[in-house]
Amino acid sequence: MLSDTSADALRVQIELLRKATPSQRFRLVCDLTTTAVELSRAAIRRAGPELSESEAKLRWAELHYGGQLADQVRGHSRIAAGDMSQIPLFAALKPVIEAFEGLSVAYYLGGSVASSFYGVARTTLDADLVADLEAGHAPPLIARLGDEYYASQEAISDAIARKSCFNVIHLPSMFKVDVFVAKPGLYDRQALARRRSAAVFLGGVAEDFMIASPEDVILSKLQWFRLGQQVSERQWQDVLGVLRVQGPRLDEAYLLKWARELGIGDLLARARQAIPSPDLHSGGRSSQDA
Repeated sequence: MLSDTSADALRVQIELLRKATPSQRFRLVCDLTTTAVELSRAAIRRAGPELSESEAKLRWAELHYGGQLADQVRGHSRIAAGDMSQIPLFAALKPVIEAFEGLSVAYYLGGSVASSFYGVARTTLDADLVADLEAGHAPPLIARLGDEYYASQEAISDAIARKSCFNVIHLPSMFKVDVFVAKPGLYDRQALARRRSAAVFLGGVAEDFMIASPEDVILSKLQWFRLGQQVSERQWQDVLGVLRVQGPRLDEAYLLKWARELGIGDLLARARQAIPSPDLHSGGRSSQDA
């Protein structure tokens, strides 16, 4: 596949990312996402200068998440409140994380935010959380999220019962958070047990949350890549980014064991073959390893 980055430039980029602190890598994905949101909203305003703030946000949601979701949140008074340019990613994530912690629900951050934390940052317009929710959690979760979120108790209860996924919308930013209910399988329990604490600094304030291990980010991304008929360039590049940046820090035995168990051993081998050997094995640990 074509790339606009030379091999030498990529090596320099990976070395810089390896030396970066987790806070720096997390801030990078936040900044990239904020910039993407600002540019997208500016384009909407240019195309429709007559739109109100609420209408512009709904148009943004419709373009990025689909008309059905935009229709669901239409009419909520909180849409007009807030400034979407103020790190929408973490503004949307933090109250959900605090709700889980308040309910003593084990959770971790995954998806492209986690792969950016461990690998090469990219823009993302939603965030993924895995949470060990049970049947009784739906009502108190709705209550804790309050009127700043669009959330359906019926959808949450159904997702908990089926061990599937639901989403909540942070109305001031219109940013979407996808919540995957933790499954009872052995691997899913392992991934939950291996989550780790992360501390990042945003605006000079320390923010703490739980995040998937880098190995589980790779395994999860490879599973999604397989489920998507192996055509998602974003999922694939996320995997390569974590492999390149984390390199020798990865738990190889764990990766190989669960890649085989999950039926994605061939994809892991393919990903490794796509990366030159020096990229995988060079570089030491930074003073603040992820």
